[in-house]
Amino acid sequence: FGDTWSVTDANGQDVTKQYKATFTVGKLTINPRPVTLKSETAEKPYDGSALERPNVTIGEMGFVAGEVENIRATGSVKNVSDGTVTNTITYETTSSFKESNYIISKEEGTLKINPLEITLTSASDTKVYDGTPLKNNNVTITSGAFVAGEGVESYNVTGSQTLVGESENTFTYQLKANTNPDNYIITPVFGILKVTDPNNAIVKD
Repeated sequence: FGDTWSVTDANGQDVTKQYKATFTVGKLTINPRPVTLKSETAEKPYDGSALERPNVTIGEMGFVAGEVENIRATGSVKNVSDGTVTNTITYETTSSFKESNYIISKEEGTLKINPLEITLTSASDTKVYDGTPLKNNNVTITSGAFVAGEGVESYNVTGSQTLVGESENTFTYQLKANTNPDNYIITPVFGILKVTDPNNAIVKD
């Protein structure tokens, strides 16, 4: 500061020499700007399409205008076998951005596909004993539904009952080539094939 300061009394007289001044130099500090970025968490049943949640919530003070752009979440999941995927947050910076000017906290959500539940049920049937096998090759979807274009290619129904008594109408199935079994929980339910004793049959007039 040197001799650039002075003191005058009430009468306008310079009395600078009567004083001794001590100067303390101040300090200006720029603190980092806090920013929080949060992506969404979501899950859905398998439907053949990707699950994405690109929106990002910006909290605290946010970025200075013009320094950061294209803030988005890039997570994507389509199949159950993909597991739980992090909904990763990304952004692009401009030439004016300096990372030390920010304290950036990320809260990244997760994305997940759940399997569809399907029940396949073979037919039940009955007849009076006649020496020939009782079979019924019908199999239907009794709960749930496959995604359009996916499903069962063929059934192999192996259930058979010839003698008096009953047994399960067993079957196996083959999925279409484009159908990933991991995307489904498929439960087979076997109908009952029953052959009755002709001596116990009720004869109607």
